Amino acid sequence: MSKGNSVKTFPIHEYWLDIGQKEDFAQAQQDYKTYFSEQEGHQ
Repeated sequence: MSKGNSVKTFPIHEYWLDIGQKEDFAQAQQDYKTYFSEQEGHQ
């Protein structure tokens, strides 16, 4: 940006969680069980 370059974004509307921390990874595992595990096989 300091060189005059523009910043681009790409909006996402799907579930996304940064799992860079151990606690975040545990949260992602729980979220998967809660929100996605029942949807398996229904693609």
